[in-house]
Amino acid sequence: MITDVGTGNAWHSVSISEVRWKGYLTLFLHSKIVGHLTVVPATHLLTGKLIANKKPSVMVTSMKSIQKKVAVTTWTMDNGIENQQHEQFGIPTYFCTPGSPWQKPHVESSIGLIRRWFLPKGTDLAKVPDATFQSMLHTMNHKYRKSLGYRSAYEVSIGCAIIEKVPRLSRSKAIAFR
Repeated sequence: MITDVGTGNAWHSVSISEVRWKGYLTLFLHSKIVGHLTVVPATHLLTGKLIANKKPSVMVTSMKSIQKKVAVTTWTMDNGIENQQHEQFGIPTYFCTPGSPWQKPHVESSIGLIRRWFLPKGTDLAKVPDATFQSMLHTMNHKYRKSLGYRSAYEVSIGCAIIEKVPRLSRSKAIAFR
């Protein structure tokens, strides 16, 4: 069992150093709204949503909705109060060592791209419609990457059976950014 020293919270969890992992989760907070981002490392596939707060019960609901869309076998997360009910996610969940962002490099890289392309640091996510946020992730998943053999995250994810088909966004939801 690991104790989250900063908040005094303790729950049954396994350190990331003890496992090999496939899915990540991170949170970035810019106002009362929280955006959570999930990255599948082998494919760089991004999925996420805007949620109202960081309560553990809200996080459980959010994680289960992502698991319905993407074939995730494990989660790797930060040590935060929002992940206290991780045992309810239904799949193995592992935790990064506190203060070790290099243990989830794909998430950190993706957050950097989101900040560079769409949402500068300090952006109030309460003013960003979820449809716009989804359009941003959709755009990033269509980006061809050298690390993926000049294929997109969608193409690689379909090949790995992580998703069945590329999600479609209606033109009304394809909102211009900024």
